[in-house]
Order: sequence, then structure tokens, then C-alpha cells
Amino acid sequence: MSIQSTRPQSLAFGLGDSPIGLLGWLREKFHEWTDVANYTMPDDEILTFVMMYWMQGATPGLRYYKWAFSEQQESGTRKGFTQYLDTPIGLSCFPKEIMMPPYDWIAPVANVQFRREHDRGGHFAAVEVPDLMVQDVREWFSTETARKALKG
Repeated sequence: MSIQSTRPQSLAFGLGDSPIGLLGWLREKFHEWTDVANYTMPDDEILTFVMMYWMQGATPGLRYYKWAFSEQQESGTRKGFTQYLDTPIGLSCFPKEIMMPPYDWIAPVANVQFRREHDRGGHFAAVEVPDLMVQDVREWFSTETARKALKG
């Protein structure tokens, strides 16, 4: 995350200029950010992801990391969220997720109404364990709380 949050444009030039560079970058992320003990992404799936990034232009999303982390870096603090998220949310927690803070950190800043911890899966849970992800989404959105939130 360091390079995305500090020098996203430098990374963007390399990834936007070379599909082979993009393949190398994404392959490493799929290896490091997935639960490799339970899932290995086949080559054709990796190539599909690379093409999806390449065809839409791989670089615009990288600026998000700089934006998201810049205030904390400039101030030298790691304050986290400063405003409570009142909208009801559901969380699916996977053991190999790269940035899953403890529930004790989430509860004071977000209206968590659904939470499930899984014993497998990682950052790309929708690809790694789609059955678990779909089950959680269906269960969360079938609750009265979610239906009320969607109606506004």
C-alpha cells in the first residue's frame, strides 16, 4: 500500500504503459492478498483481470490511495475516521484480508448491523469464496434494517 498512497502517479505510468508490467503487479497482489492455502487463481482468470484493468485504463484508481491516506501522512498521525457513519452496514470478514481492523475499532465509527467472520478467503473474497460472499450479501440485504436503509 505504501507506493499507492505516496507515489500513485509513478506507479500509474509503469502500469499504464505496459500490459506485462500490469500483469506482474496484479499477479503479485493476487498471490499476496489471497488465501493461497485455500485458493489459487488460474492463469486464465489472472489474464481476465489484467484485461479488465487494461481495457478501462489501469491508472485512475491509484489516485484514491493518495487521497485516502494523504491527510494522515501530512499530519503525521493515523487518526482513522473522524466522522461516524450512521448508514447501517454489513461486514464480511476474511482472514487474509489486507486491511481488516478489529471490530473494536470499527464499532465506534460505523453503524455495523451485520458481521460475519469466515475461516477462509482474502482481499478478493468474491473470487476466492464466492459462495460465502453471496450468502452474506443475501442474508444482509434480506434484513429489515437493510431494506429500510435502501428505501431511504
